[in-house]
Amino acid sequence: MIGKNPDYYENILLETNSVRIVHHYKNKSTLEISYSKLCIQKILSLKDWDKIFLDEVVEAWRLCRPLA
Repeated sequence: MIGKNPDYYENILLETNSVRIVHHYKNKSTLEISYSKLCIQKILSLKDWDKIFLDEVVEAWRLCRPLA
């Protein structure tokens, strides 16, 4: 199984408003992160997860299906 990069998981957490993340950089002229602070806002249950993403999954499935 191929793993996802950290940005993938960070985006899911931010998109669901599950966390607040503040990145601190080594210096102002670089994008290299020195450290990050994360504040957990909420934890999603499986039921909550289904409610949030069901419409997106259905729409993605429709877009991938060949048209008749």
